Amino acid sequence: MLYSYFLMNVNGQQKYAAQRKRIFHLFPKVNELFAFIEQGGTYFGHQQKRLLAEVEYAIYLMPKDKSELQKTYDINKQKQLYIQGLIQLVADEVANNEGIEPQRKSSQIKRLNKIVDDINLLITDNFLLRRVQNFPSNYYEYY
Repeated sequence: MLYSYFLMNVNGQQKYAAQRKRIFHLFPKVNELFAFIEQGGTYFGHQQKRLLAEVEYAIYLMPKDKSELQKTYDINKQKQLYIQGLIQLVADEVANNEGIEPQRKSSQIKRLNKIVDDINLLITDNFLLRRVQNFPSNYYEYY
């Protein structure tokens, strides 16, 4: 929390409030998705507390003005592929999870796909797409 507080002061508390809010909604959704896939665990609760720092670091990495934006093209196809990948991950993980009762698998997939839909709505630009693609690879490993 201290890290996020000091970095927020460096980034500008009011200046990036809108971006901070969007990222603050995005990262917990990703954490929630992976927590449900893994059927919980203390790691995800601890990760929830670290998200403030992750949000501030994402703001720190964000281009600070329009002239710094190098990639302004349409991201819809890339975003669609990312979301399709999450949907496939959900389907595969639920189908192959023997800890979920067969009659609950369909409702579990619906619940997880709702989270994926929320993630889809929160991704509005190339920067957010890159951050959300990078975030899980740093914290959630699958073999």
